[in-house]
Amino acid sequence: MNHHDQYDDDLLAHFQATRRADGERAPDFADMWREAEDRAQRTQRMQRAQRTHRTRRARWIALAAGVGIAASALAIVHVRRARTAEFEIKPEVLNWQAPTDVFLQMARSNIPATPTILESALDDAAIISGRGASSK
Repeated sequence: MNHHDQYDDDLLAHFQATRRADGERAPDFADMWREAEDRAQRTQRMQRAQRTHRTRRARWIALAAGVGIAASALAIVHVRRARTAEFEIKPEVLNWQAPTDVFLQMARSNIPATPTILESALDDAAIISGRGASSK
């Protein structure tokens, strides 16, 4: 055996010892696999819980929006009904006649009109001054 062979044998022994030491310190693959599966299951449960939470939140938001829309629709209907009742034309208004309509009707007809206020006032002044309608 020469010097190189001895060196190769020492090197081989060193690598074998290192391999044994690595093998003793290396974790069991089955344990690592179980840990990975557990972690994946926990992640799936968390994702499922988050989806459920988002779904519940979306349902509550949709419910609140629906209630808001329904309340708005009812308010609009109520306001429109109130406005309609407010501006509803009553029969009394339709049949109302102004007190001065009589004068318009008299002017349209051929009935002679009664003396105007000015003529009546002048007649009264004439009566007071002694020149009544009989003195004319």
